[in-house]
Amino acid sequence: MKKILAWALVVCINLVLLANSVLIPPNIDDTFLYGNELVKKPSEAGALQVIEYNGIKTLGDEEGNPIQLRGMSTHGLQWFPEILNENAFAVLANDWEANVIRLAMYVGEDGYATNPETIKKESFKGSILQRSTICT
Repeated sequence: MKKILAWALVVCINLVLLANSVLIPPNIDDTFLYGNELVKKPSEAGALQVIEYNGIKTLGDEEGNPIQLRGMSTHGLQWFPEILNENAFAVLANDWEANVIRLAMYVGEDGYATNPETIKKESFKGSILQRSTICT
């Protein structure tokens, strides 16, 4: 009896897995997950503003067109400052199409309050500005 129940369970699991793989709609619009014409570098977008687009308030470029911010945040720069290098910014800007980078500068634990000039110097290297990326 246990063998029959085990086989029945295996068959049911396989049917569920098969049904899920067949029933997934083939035309899922996932283009919003990838870089598109809405992902603009700040040098192209100009000053950002809040606009109304299709009845919804959203972020817009200087000309009033919708814009998408895409990027990432660093960890505390005081712990691993070597993350700020030309290659890291090149990959974020070119491969990931990032147009925003948050440079996390924590106050405590040997952070900004301890050594503000060094943190500023390391954080705002030319590589950031050369990539035309907003740093917050």
